[in-house]
Amino acid sequence: TAAAVELLRADHCLIFMLDKPSSMLLLRASRGLFPVQDPQRLKFRIGEGVTGWVAQHAQPLLLSNLVQDPRWVDKGWGTGQGARSHICQPIIYDREVIGVIGAFSGQEDYFTEEDLGFVGALASQAAIAIQNATLHEEERRSREFFRSVVKDNADAIVLTDQEGKIILWNPAAERFFGHAEQDVLGLPLARLIVPPEDTAEWKQTVGRNIEMLLAEKRSFTFEAERLRKDGSLFPVSITVSPV
Repeated sequence: TAAAVELLRADHCLIFMLDKPSSMLLLRASRGLFPVQDPQRLKFRIGEGVTGWVAQHAQPLLLSNLVQDPRWVDKGWGTGQGARSHICQPIIYDREVIGVIGAFSGQEDYFTEEDLGFVGALASQAAIAIQNATLHEEERRSREFFRSVVKDNADAIVLTDQEGKIILWNPAAERFFGHAEQDVLGLPLARLIVPPEDTAEWKQTVGRNIEMLLAEKRSFTFEAERLRKDGSLFPVSITVSPV
């Protein structure tokens, strides 16, 4: 929004993002001379108003005078604050409209086709930035959820890389095996908890199923005895699955 206001010498810029559950375009950014007193009110259905029209048709608009355009819907903001000229571009990512960006001026016939192209370029950059931020946030939430589930689980959960080296060791694993997480990260799991006499069986059991795990995304379970830090053995049920 700041770039549009400064480089276009526009009086105001708004960005709306599509909320899929409600199919509403919600105000997400506002910058400029025209104060938005009630942001919650400034929202549009697909097809409603100029903003909704641009989202529905995935096409830009250049309006010399908002007051004269039948598509303009005033929701307590815009013409009452002095807005007249308007350019509006859809924000499109992967052929799907995810939002709308618009710039306003208090002068009629202020914006040009060149300005419209510039806002289109901003919309393209915004689409990539917004989608990357969304993906990053989804990844962060998934990672935090996964870690919370693992941390609070009563069962010992151990995550290894494809070489069998430990990359995650939850609190239950610390209690069961007696090793603190910071002491085992990066160590081969088999060398740590598999009794020496069972190493060959471990390699055969896991090795035989590893291709199935990766190719078919399936898991398998077997019974065995494993080593604690103090050298004692205890029976366990082991489920191996890909993540």
